[in-house]
Amino acid sequence: MSLDSLDREFSQPENKLSLPTDVEGRTSFENLTDGRYYIREVIETENGLITSQYSIPFLVDLPLIINDETIRNVTVYPKSTTPTTPPPPPEEPPTGGEKFIKVDSQGRNLAGARFKVVDRVQDEQGNYIKDAGGNFVYRSVYLDGEEILLVSDANGRFEVNGLSYGVYWLVETAAPLGYRLLTQPLEFTITRNSYDDSVVIQIVNQEEPPGTPPETPPDTPPSVPPDVPTKPPESPPDTPIIVTPPDVPISPPKGPIPPITIPKTGDIEIFLFIAAGLAMVILGAWITKDTQIN
Repeated sequence: MSLDSLDREFSQPENKLSLPTDVEGRTSFENLTDGRYYIREVIETENGLITSQYSIPFLVDLPLIINDETIRNVTVYPKSTTPTTPPPPPEEPPTGGEKFIKVDSQGRNLAGARFKVVDRVQDEQGNYIKDAGGNFVYRSVYLDGEEILLVSDANGRFEVNGLSYGVYWLVETAAPLGYRLLTQPLEFTITRNSYDDSVVIQIVNQEEPPGTPPETPPDTPPSVPPDVPTKPPESPPDTPIIVTPPDVPISPPKGPIPPITIPKTGDIEIFLFIAAGLAMVILGAWITKDTQIN
């Protein structure tokens, strides 16, 4: 078993103790039975005995046999060592803070503005990284495992504290009602005195221009006409439809105009007698034919 294993197994001093060392630093154990012993220096404290870091523990066999000679009175000169001092815990990086106030263009304090603390992403050489559009790439900053989200109070004030020294940016995530959202991140620097300085960073928001209120849609949507064709009315409308012919000029007839003959009064009577005679002839012929048949 190694000495380290013995130290772990017997972390607290126990069993036999030697006499205190004399002026020359010597001590001895008495009445030890044969066997192997693990010996280390201990120091008495208010909380009991603790292992000293000024000497190296060692093993002793009783009796000690050297060159076939049995030695029962063994003298050991333990090696001294410089006590191992545990390294001091790493120092926490210094931190600081900053104070802000949110106002409009007239200097009036604005409540309810929301911000997020971010920093710029860097490459291995410490250069800021840009995206394909040439814009800087930002990432959220965390404090105690949570994103740093800030809101301006009724007086427009808000602050951040506990940040390591360096450069940061504020990104506005929600502007007060009636004001424009900031389009660019706001840079600020944390130093040893940044939080204690009397200077408060002022952030100005511009008012939204007055706009036209949106139209309210009607409660009932307009009806859509059916696909069935409309049947024409059976009765004519009450109002007559007057068609006016176009003004087409009348062309005079070509060639001479034949004369119009108007019959005289005596000529009309002659025509009537002739017609009556023809009718009587036809009637007589029809009667004669009918008699012959019978």
